[in-house]
Amino acid sequence: MWMSRIYIFLLGGVGLLISTVGGFFSVVGLTHLFTGAPLSVGLMAASLEAAKLVTAGFLYRYWGHIGRIMRNYLTFAVAMLSFITSLGVFGFLSHAYFKSTVDLKTKNMKISQLRAQDKLL
Repeated sequence: MWMSRIYIFLLGGVGLLISTVGGFFSVVGLTHLFTGAPLSVGLMAASLEAAKLVTAGFLYRYWGHIGRIMRNYLTFAVAMLSFITSLGVFGFLSHAYFKSTVDLKTKNMKISQLRAQDKLL
């Protein structure tokens, strides 16, 4: 009995951790994609992420109690919010890749300049 409770808490904790990390990457990534208004985009993305989690939980809990049209609409909404979350994660990873590429190119240019100076001496 107590093992199943530990498992439930472990499962809930890991689910919360995954949702938190995914939400963080999504929000930060969307702010990198839309750099014109990072605070507004961050607030909007955090709100959408929270709405997605609450709506998915609502669908799970009340699936048999709500009408087919509402189920279809909410399922579509969760799918679209998941797509937006995926765009945010893409933005986060793209920004990280771009940043590392720029750093690498900068270091390669410095190495080339030092080699050129060494040949002149």
